[in-house]
Amino acid sequence: MYIFLLLLFNLIGTAYVIYGKKINNYLFLLTGVVLIIYPYFVKNPVWVVILGVILTIFPFIGKRYITI
Repeated sequence: MYIFLLLLFNLIGTAYVIYGKKINNYLFLLTGVVLIIYPYFVKNPVWVVILGVILTIFPFIGKRYITI
């Protein structure tokens, strides 16, 4: 289960990095890097899901309030 979650959020993070570089949006780029790295430090699958969902929706909510 943990490995599946690791791969899922790494895939989402990679997509965010590619998308962020393509449209030159640092919010997506930085969120993608964090999505790739954080599962290696969080070992509890419940926390991996909670943080992953928060980080996945963060760029869509954050672009209203944060301009980078």
